[in-house]
This record gives sequence, C-alpha cells and structure tokens, in this order.
Amino acid sequence: MQLQLQLQYAVTVYSYSMQLQYAELDFPVHAHQLRHACGYHLARQGKASYLIQSHLGHRNYKNTEIYIHWAGIPKGSINWSEQ
Repeated sequence: MQLQLQLQYAVTVYSYSMQLQYAELDFPVHAHQLRHACGYHLARQGKASYLIQSHLGHRNYKNTEIYIHWAGIPKGSINWSEQ
C-alpha cells in the first residue's frame, strides 16, 4: 500500500511539473497554491462548508473558514451541517 501511494504521488508530481512547463508561466507556481485555489473556488461555487473541509482534509473548521472569507461569503450564511 505504501509503495502504491508513493507511486501515485510521484506520478502526480511529474504530471504537475509537465503541465507547468507546457503552460510556460512567467512566475513560479507551487502545488500548495493549487490546494488554496481549490478551496477558494469550491467556496465561490457555494459548495457546502463540510464538503470543502473534507476535500482539504481540515480537522478544524476554522481552517476552512479562511477560504470562505477569501471568497467573500458572509459568515452568517455558512451552513456547516451535511443537510
């Protein structure tokens, strides 16, 4: 199982680096920035906060609140339940 995860990680990193070369960006982009972009866009699309929290692997909801804040969503309108 550990070897399989290592191989998946290696393939992901290689694929990511190849896509960056293909894009010919004139600024550095790091994998962690993709994580932030994913959280931001999920919040902007109005996805449930528990879903964002789950996708990003946050244990504490306060970490997820950052993405909701960046997306400009008022705190009072956040639904933290799965319903």
